[in-house]
Formats: sequence, structure tokens, C-alpha cells
Amino acid sequence: AGIGWVVGHHLGRVKLMALDFIYTLAAPIGAAVVISESLSKLIDRARPFVASKEITLLIPHDADGGFPSHHTTVMIAIAVALWFRNHNFGNLLLILSILSGFARIGAGIHYPTDILAGIAIGWLTKQWDSWGKGVVETAMWAASHVTEVWQSAVSNIANWMLEQAAAGG
Repeated sequence: AGIGWVVGHHLGRVKLMALDFIYTLAAPIGAAVVISESLSKLIDRARPFVASKEITLLIPHDADGGFPSHHTTVMIAIAVALWFRNHNFGNLLLILSILSGFARIGAGIHYPTDILAGIAIGWLTKQWDSWGKGVVETAMWAASHVTEVWQSAVSNIANWMLEQAAAGG
């Protein structure tokens, strides 16, 4: 009840919306970036344009490791997180994310497995959204009910104290 009271009285609806944003987008994207960056440090695979001089780089890019594709990882994480809120918009973002991955292959920046790994990591972040959404919904429910519970508890305590004073105890 104490946590619910804090959420309901001190955070308010705007802050609950901020928490919803964190659980819906920021946390899954953050998790995707951490996983992607960690794998990139463990698996230092040269990008196609570095590994083969026959590949012409279409757009400028650093010669750092390309596995997994960070762009694809983040784009899929965003698309999947938003898919839980709006399936049509999420589907559109998923299609655009995959097309962007193919474009990065065509540009000589990534191998197909870089993109597939990015899709897999981004997709796995859906687990965070399922859990995070439950936490936010519980907090919002608690915030909406805590005021009446708190007022009832205070009233009961006050009545008990008055009864004790009247009884001489």
C-alpha cells in the first residue's frame, strides 16, 4: 500500500505515463543495445566492405565490427514494443526495419547474418514489454485505488483512537 500511495500521490498520472514509456520503449531498447554491443565486443567480425576489397561501400561507414547490426536490433526492438500497443503501426515498423536491414546488406555494410542476429535480439525484447506492461498496469491500478484505501485506514484508526479515549483507555 505504501508504494501505491507514493505512486498515486507523489508521481501522478504524468509520471505514470513516463513510467509506461520507460517500460514500453526505453527499457527494451536499452536491453537490446546492451546485448547487441556486448555481442559486438565478443564477436569482432569485419564488415563486408573491410573483408573484401571487391565490395564497394555505398555510404560512408566506420570499419568497426558489424555483428550484430545495431541499427536492425534497435529498429526491431522499437517495432516489437510498439506492436504491443498498435498492431498495424507495429507491423509497418517491422516491415520498414527489415527493409532497412536488407538495404544495409546491399550497401555493403552488413552480412545477412548480422541482420538476422539484429532481428532476433530485437524480437527477444518483447519479453520485457510483456513484463513491464504488467508492472505499469499494476501501479496504475494501485494508484487509482490507494486513495480510498488510505482514507478508509486513516478513518478506522481515528475512530479506534476516539473509542479508546472515550473508554478511558
